[in-house]
Amino acid sequence: MKPLRIMHVTNNYIPYQGGIVSSLIAHQDALEAAGHHVQLITLDFIKNSPLQKNVIRLPAWARFTYYGNPMAVPWRPFYNLSNFIKEYQPDIIHVHHPFLLGATALKAAKKAQIPVIFTFHTRYQDYLHYIPLPRSLTKPLCLSLVADFCQSVNGIIAPSEAIKELLESAKINPLITCIPSPVSSFFLQKKMRTMPLKNPIKLLTVSRLVPEKNINFLIELMTQLPKDRYHLTIIGYGWQEETLRSYAYSTHKLSPHHVCFKKVYTKTSLKEAYHAADLFIFASQSETQGLVLAEALASSCPVIALEADALKDTIKNGVNGFLVKNQQEMIAIIKRIAHNQSLQNDLKEGAWRSSFIYSPNAIIERVIDFYHAVLDAS
Repeated sequence: MKPLRIMHVTNNYIPYQGGIVSSLIAHQDALEAAGHHVQLITLDFIKNSPLQKNVIRLPAWARFTYYGNPMAVPWRPFYNLSNFIKEYQPDIIHVHHPFLLGATALKAAKKAQIPVIFTFHTRYQDYLHYIPLPRSLTKPLCLSLVADFCQSVNGIIAPSEAIKELLESAKINPLITCIPSPVSSFFLQKKMRTMPLKNPIKLLTVSRLVPEKNINFLIELMTQLPKDRYHLTIIGYGWQEETLRSYAYSTHKLSPHHVCFKKVYTKTSLKEAYHAADLFIFASQSETQGLVLAEALASSCPVIALEADALKDTIKNGVNGFLVKNQQEMIAIIKRIAHNQSLQNDLKEGAWRSSFIYSPNAIIERVIDFYHAVLDAS
């Protein structure tokens, strides 16, 4: 089977961090390792962006910062994307957003008669608080635009069964498959990590510090756990950081020794944080998969997460962690594991074993099979 020429188009890429960027990098590396050709098109967020192999940044006529994030408005995106498509001659175009470059790429791909795959990374209706308009107006408009986009592509990758079922219930017609985003091979361990529970119990969460990630829930949870017995490290970036610090230290009088905010700048530091933790806790209910959960599992770190349909593929109760319905249930599970070394050992092994399905090589085989299914149907 001849190598494919694949063009990825994304609104989010370096210098952004997060699940979509991590997924894209893992996809690129695995596709190239499998002998396929990959070109990624994104925005030029900062002037003089560093050159990267097989990454093209569209010229921008304006750049600004919004909620602490670098933004760019591309110059003549349809014209430039059409030229890149004509020059690169991709077999398939894989887009990662239904708006901005995703919509432009779909239009250019249709003109060039090239099939388009869309990965449904985001529940967009959960992010409408970033738009300064009434939610009663933006929600139906958002859902309508996303549905129209989904109907227009040739195939859709859902990162979880919950998202696949959501699309199918909306009568979306293109080919749909469920394939989770891969974990970088850097995080995957060749053997299970074993470490006895010590005092204090080290809790960890990794997240953007923004409202939809529900970090307040975890801060409030820490007020109900003995301060000498439990420690939470919150790793992440985001415009809500100072608000969350104030909520923890001023509103709830928590100590930095009890709840610690931390930034990490390398994958090595993040991996060390996963390894140092006893339990990973998570409160976001806006996920389509939750890639950080898979990273934690790969580090033999059991996960306790607030219940959400999209997390049910990843977390299996009593195997690699627990999904809980509320704060009190999460507290009870944390205490139960903290007082049961045998249970924690079983969960650690279950976490490590369940991470195998997120191997980039295994995921990319399924992605390539789906590309061929879409090409055959087009």
